Amino acid sequence: GLDVESISHVINYDMPDTADAYIHRIGRTGRAERTGDAFTLVTPEDGPMVRTLERIMGQRLPRETLKGFDYNAPTPARRTPVGTPVRPPQRKSGSWQPWPKGRRLVPGTR
Repeated sequence: GLDVESISHVINYDMPDTADAYIHRIGRTGRAERTGDAFTLVTPEDGPMVRTLERIMGQRLPRETLKGFDYNAPTPARRTPVGTPVRPPQRKSGSWQPWPKGRRLVPGTR
């Protein structure tokens, strides 16, 4: 896992699969005696996991709803494709070539 200092907020865009994973994620805000906030976006299908977490932690998790959001809106019929990722140019093995102009190295990518 990541060990990043001074995290003040954790936002879970989905409910973790296990209570241990949830507690591990939200614990990122409490490193070195610091405090922070954790937010989790949930759906009605996440109800059993939310109740399990509340039972394990011995407290009710606060709920918030977004003003003006239609929680009864139908689910879209299908997902719309965003596009095809662009692949970087391939190089011949062992040949040296300068990087294309404007190309930046990004840690963790090739």
